[in-house]
Amino acid sequence: MTAVAHAPALGARVLRSAVRGAVLVGAAIVMGIILLNVVNGVGSPGSSSRGAVPGTTVTTGGTTTTTTSGKQLKLVVFNASGVSGAATAEANKLRGLGYAILFTGNATTPQTGTTVACKSDVSVTARDTLTKAAAIGATVAAFPSPVPTTAVSADCIVTVGKSASAPPERGVTGSSPLAPITARPAASALITDYDGTLAPIVEDPSQARPLPAALDALRELVPHLALVAVVSGRPAAFLRDHVPIPGVLHIGVYGLERVVGDEVVTDPRAAPYAEAILTAAQEIEARWPGLPVERKGNLSFTVHWRTRPDDAPPAGALEQLGTALGLLVLPGRMAAELRVPVPVDKGTVVTALLDEHRARAAAFAGDDTGDRAAFAALTRRQADEPGFAGLRIAVRSGEAPPGLLDDADVVVDGPVGLADLLGDLAVSVRPPG
Repeated sequence: MTAVAHAPALGARVLRSAVRGAVLVGAAIVMGIILLNVVNGVGSPGSSSRGAVPGTTVTTGGTTTTTTSGKQLKLVVFNASGVSGAATAEANKLRGLGYAILFTGNATTPQTGTTVACKSDVSVTARDTLTKAAAIGATVAAFPSPVPTTAVSADCIVTVGKSASAPPERGVTGSSPLAPITARPAASALITDYDGTLAPIVEDPSQARPLPAALDALRELVPHLALVAVVSGRPAAFLRDHVPIPGVLHIGVYGLERVVGDEVVTDPRAAPYAEAILTAAQEIEARWPGLPVERKGNLSFTVHWRTRPDDAPPAGALEQLGTALGLLVLPGRMAAELRVPVPVDKGTVVTALLDEHRARAAAFAGDDTGDRAAFAALTRRQADEPGFAGLRIAVRSGEAPPGLLDDADVVVDGPVGLADLLGDLAVSVRPPG
């Protein structure tokens, strides 16, 4: 009887304990959520956080999500530069950096310099990050009102303007560094790199294409200059296929290949290293399986980590492998190239080309470490040969190697700026009438 009489009271106590436990657990969960949001810098429900930094928790309208990138912005890119293909090139670059591109097209009015205009709910940090990614010297502008129809759904508008470093009018003035070339075009040479110079850097190297405006300028320059050449670490066949302009000389793999007629001629000194190149490529693919390896026949290959920067080989690892196999390792922009140890580089190529074509003035345009050898070759020629004029053109980017810009006589902003400069040169060497 006693046990039966106390059963209801015991059940009530158990029920009260269970309720208190549930309340405590619920409170702990709520506090945990609040603390997590405080740590991640998230405001109250309903707050906006476009362009949040990677890994933060964003609460919008009561729904909580976690971003995977700091560049979750929707962009429209307009071309106000007058250079064909400038908006597409900028859009491709920004897309490779993780931005969403809704539309590219022409601006209604031309402008000088690149601007970034974002809606008011885009964070200052996200806007400034985009501005730095857009172009060297890009500035912030007010979001337009009324909003262009094509930009209604966009967070920001990027407008690519004419390079501020280019002359305001087409053509080269007498005070321009290009004046020695325009003064005697038939005795002058124009030599240029490919990636990051004629063609914007893109996520997939196989998709890198020259700006149409740059190709148009080269095509117009060919009949007037002693030499127009593209010198690159790319295979010569690739250059021939993507700069298909009669009269342009295509030299690949830093001078180990040259297109003669329609055939690729290879330096015979490279042949003994074919097995070492194959072994090195296979070793890298095995040790860093997520990194793309761009093979260039039996002469060289490039390993890229632009799309996977966290997986980049440790410092010195590639150099150690190259030394073990007797190969050269050349650093690049988010990449490194391993190639045969034949003593050629862009400097030796430039020197040979100037001798072959008896050029009395020459310009070389480049954007990366390997291009500094070409700059140095022009400097030596200018010191050793009275009357020779050398022009070093640096194509500026956020990844420009130390010393490149300091070595240059002229600095342009990216491939768009170079295309603009080449267009001015083409206008200046064009015969009157």
